[in-house]
Amino acid sequence: MTAYDGADYLYIQKDATGRIFAINVNNMAVCGAVQLTDLHSTVILGNRMEIITTTDGLKYLYIMQHTGTKMWRALIF
Repeated sequence: MTAYDGADYLYIQKDATGRIFAINVNNMAVCGAVQLTDLHSTVILGNRMEIITTTDGLKYLYIMQHTGTKMWRALIF
């Protein structure tokens, strides 16, 4: 799953461990962004990650679980 913030970072979940990485598209630096509390099981096709900006300008990364109904939200700063 991937999500782009429209500016500097691309967020990627590469496997079912729940680790999400942030890649700075300006200098290609990779760092850890989010560690989810639950593991994902069987991977499904489709992107279930999105960045939402609130009316007051805060950016949140929303992540849905692959095989369930759980959803996580992480503040991007």
